[in-house]
Amino acid sequence: MTRVRTEDDTRGIEERRCTTPKWYSLTQKWHSLTTKWYQLQDTSYLKIDVEGLELEILRSGTTLLASSVQAIRCEVNFLPVRMGQPSYADLHAFLDGFGFRPMGFCELHEWRRRSGRRGEDRTGRLAFSRGQLAHGDMLFLRAPEAIEGDDGQRARRLVHNALLALDYDFADHAQALLHLPEAQPVLGGVSPSAVDEALEIAARSLRKRSRARARTRRLRSVGRWLAGRNR
Repeated sequence: MTRVRTEDDTRGIEERRCTTPKWYSLTQKWHSLTTKWYQLQDTSYLKIDVEGLELEILRSGTTLLASSVQAIRCEVNFLPVRMGQPSYADLHAFLDGFGFRPMGFCELHEWRRRSGRRGEDRTGRLAFSRGQLAHGDMLFLRAPEAIEGDDGQRARRLVHNALLALDYDFADHAQALLHLPEAQPVLGGVSPSAVDEALEIAARSLRKRSRARARTRRLRSVGRWLAGRNR
């Protein structure tokens, strides 16, 4: 795979080109791998970061997407960085057909037209500007109404969905699913009040973690500003 800098003034956005033989070879190897990999049963969670092959992977796993998978963390792109790379709109449309909804960004990167990267002329740089969405990792969760299966399967999948949502800080979503009557067989008779008590403890921990992350982001921002002042 070779990397070619585009001629227009995109300041850092690269167009990656694959020759046909290499692309064909990579695709063939991928299909050989997934033929075995997608024989897995009851997979609840997928994390995909494959630099432009996201749709290839998802299309080769439609059986799982239509049944057991409850959450997908996937790289999404809002700018055309690589030739043939699916956009966020492409991935959203495909996953929406299986009942997956975008929940939020797990990781997000922005792009600025005057990026101010190290080594560039800082003349005329503004003190602050938000950046345009470039790419990031997004969490997609299957909507509760799209969770299917027989009574036992649906109950397990509802709980899997709730726990995965909780792991990504969506405590409200988890609470709503765990209160559904269909989820009760998996909970083993745990009362809704006991569920709420456990979720409240988890939510307080999540709040502390969220505040700690916010403080870390602010400190890093100040550090970058000071570093820029000293250059």
